[in-house]
Amino acid sequence: MRFNHRLLHCLGAMVLALGMYSPSYANIKTINLEQEDGIIVNPGVGIESFQGDWGQPLTLAQYPETGVGYYRFYWNELEPEEGQYNFALIDKLIKQNNAAVPQRRLSLRFMALDGPSSGSKIPDWLIAKGIGGQWVGNDKTFVPDLEDLIYREYVTKLLAAFGQRYDGNPNLAHIDIGMVGAWVNGTIVTFLN
Repeated sequence: MRFNHRLLHCLGAMVLALGMYSPSYANIKTINLEQEDGIIVNPGVGIESFQGDWGQPLTLAQYPETGVGYYRFYWNELEPEEGQYNFALIDKLIKQNNAAVPQRRLSLRFMALDGPSSGSKIPDWLIAKGIGGQWVGNDKTFVPDLEDLIYREYVTKLLAAFGQRYDGNPNLAHIDIGMVGAWVNGTIVTFLN
């Protein structure tokens, strides 16, 4: 009998306590969402835009609306002089994409190679340091030996400088590091001695 008496007191206290903290249903609102037939655009997710010629974003007629702007940069654009990084390129894109409607986050790709006859995409100053590699495309393009220790040292410096400046930046969706090969006619090509 004592057990049941205590149980009833506990249950009663719980009911009273729950009653004191019960939500007021007078302030609840019902929201009916309309059906959306198009693409839902959120900054940082979904389809990525792709830069057109000369780095200009494609128009809506050319590409669907997106929350991510994708841009590629060659190493010789990012570090034209040893240790002098051209972050203005990226800062300008951050500003443009923040002003876009809808707002976009950036997806960046850093690259060291293009097609064999496109010209060298690594900085001339790095080639002058005597890194290993070979000239291809009728001697138009220097292709570095990706195992070369000097090449690796300077790739690391570039990426560390970028990381130091933009680490935790909410405007960046992701970074694609394309310093280890090139896509040519749908096939990944790496140039090693």
